[in-house]
Amino acid sequence: MRLNIALFLALCLFTISIGAQQSAKGSFHGRVFDSLGALLGGVDVVLRDSAGVERRVQTNKEGVFIIDDLAAGKYSLRAASAGFSPFENTGIEILPGKAATLDITLEVTVTENVNVSDERPFGTDPDSNATATVLKEKDIEALPDDPL
Repeated sequence: MRLNIALFLALCLFTISIGAQQSAKGSFHGRVFDSLGALLGGVDVVLRDSAGVERRVQTNKEGVFIIDDLAAGKYSLRAASAGFSPFENTGIEILPGKAATLDITLEVTVTENVNVSDERPFGTDPDSNATATVLKEKDIEALPDDPL
């Protein structure tokens, strides 16, 4: 009888310790949208803890990401995809046994390069204006009068 009670207590303690270990970790999940509300797949999501350790995932085709088995603490997040401005959040807190959730909206980015040069593409040299049209006095006189 004492052996049964001892085994029962040992089993209870083992079960409690496993439960405590599992609840010491948290998780983080969310969805990524564009500015029109469409879900974005293939977005790189990086979660970094205060020690600089990173966990990297990509959103699935439905725009969902899940990061499990996270130690409790403060985290920063960065989500990025080509053609969109990166999203950053430094205020994410993971609690033991809890799931943190964040839906993210990425804004479209337009990149345009403009080259400015001090060289003049047009010259005044008559030989360099081979494609120019020259109007002579008789051509100008042949134009209709301005009706205004």
